[in-house]
Amino acid sequence: MEKFILRVTTVSNLFIGGNPTLFEIGGIDQQTITDSDQLPIIPASTIKGVFRAYLHEIANDEIPAIKAIVSQYGEVMEAINKNNNKILAAKDGKVSLKIEKERIDKLQKSMLSSLCQDITWLFGIQGYNRTPKLIFNDLLCLEKEAQHCFSVDTKNAILQEGTEIYANPRTYKTVRPKITFEGEILCYRLIENGFKVEDIEACLQLVVDACNEGLCRIGGSGSRGYGRVLMELKRG
Repeated sequence: MEKFILRVTTVSNLFIGGNPTLFEIGGIDQQTITDSDQLPIIPASTIKGVFRAYLHEIANDEIPAIKAIVSQYGEVMEAINKNNNKILAAKDGKVSLKIEKERIDKLQKSMLSSLCQDITWLFGIQGYNRTPKLIFNDLLCLEKEAQHCFSVDTKNAILQEGTEIYANPRTYKTVRPKITFEGEILCYRLIENGFKVEDIEACLQLVVDACNEGLCRIGGSGSRGYGRVLMELKRG
């Protein structure tokens, strides 16, 4: 299976919401998510969301790689719908026809009612489990020692009750700058369905470039300056 290796290095603090440990209650309000070794991770859902959101934002731009992938999805979905019609024809007159027709109608309505009939199909189509798509894995921290990975940051929220104004300090345990993560992006059924790896790579690189320019950030608290990263993408 064709795949890409994504490497992410933090430029600013990184916060991806987790829960405080029992030991930290009363001290740390929130800490970034960690794995079983207490090392920080960037969940697959987080990194997938960054790529999906930015490509959706530029989906209508005249970018050849995006147009090529959207066109190929049109061919793939046409083939799926033709196959569904064959299934219905084969079951015509059978008791199971009604059930099968309801299943296929539901799938087709899901496709047609999708708010993202564009390049975001590259990240999966609701109701279609086996369509070609990218599969993201968690990005794992390359540091060996957890204590080297974190910083503690305190921010004040200004609150008001009646005429009284007061500060409510909140303490965050975040990933510090210059921490590197790495993980895989898998091309599930893409190449065998006519998608070109060059087009996929070009689309992913658009997001990488946007992150490197500071246009996209990862995780929460972006208004505090969190989530700035540098990315590197290469074929696996």
